[in-house]
Amino acid sequence: MLHVPSRGWSASALVDAARDLGLSPATSGLLPRGEGDLVEHFMVACNTRCVEELLARKEELMALPLEERVAVALQLRLEMLAPLIDTWPQALAVASRPSNAAHSLRLLYGLVDDVWAALGDDSTDASWYSKRALLAGAYTATSLYMLTDYSPGFRDTWDALRRRVAEGLALDASIARAVRSASSMASAAADDAAHASTSASGTAPPPPPGPAAAEAAAEADAAAAQAAAAEQGATPMGQDAGAAGAGKTDGDVGRATGQV
Repeated sequence: MLHVPSRGWSASALVDAARDLGLSPATSGLLPRGEGDLVEHFMVACNTRCVEELLARKEELMALPLEERVAVALQLRLEMLAPLIDTWPQALAVASRPSNAAHSLRLLYGLVDDVWAALGDDSTDASWYSKRALLAGAYTATSLYMLTDYSPGFRDTWDALRRRVAEGLALDASIARAVRSASSMASAAADDAAHASTSASGTAPPPPPGPAAAEAAAEADAAAAQAAAAEQGATPMGQDAGAAGAGKTDGDVGRATGQV
């Protein structure tokens, strides 16, 4: 990094660095992405230092409100840009090239993930994603603001950083409330649907008989009673007829015998 202030984020800085190490200038060609590898090396070194310092100060940071913790962590990382702030626009241009963009995004994601872990975040719900998006957005926007800040000690940058962090956390809280509300409504709707399905599949009690049904039942009972009475009256009449027939046969036999 010694030659970046004078040479910028360029192949010339890599050549001078190789000479300082007693190597052939041609060795700079071993870096496949050239200046992109130089910018990535700087980002990795800064991210590592930032996380190490956050872990060393974890007890101190955990005593602060969440909003202040996040602001302190991002300020710590952004302060590492100050020595090279004049050449940082060139570094951003190199990092945004198609061959380097994926590497830059990976480093940004790694930074925000490591920072949240160092700050004690252990969320496993949807806020895991929203918190990292918040941190990435605040870091990126503040680093761009920092390029045009000429206030003493970047005072205006740190004020802007705290505003962005406060707004981002407020938005994250609103999203979390909306998700919880939607989840509760979905659960209530599912319970209502299950109750309605159970009621529809159950056996309903039969309705009470109406006047027409009662009248039909009475007529059926009366017809059954008449049939039973008719059956009982048919048996004695049959017996009398049989007895009369038997008496007539005996008389006829007697008369026939007398005549004989």
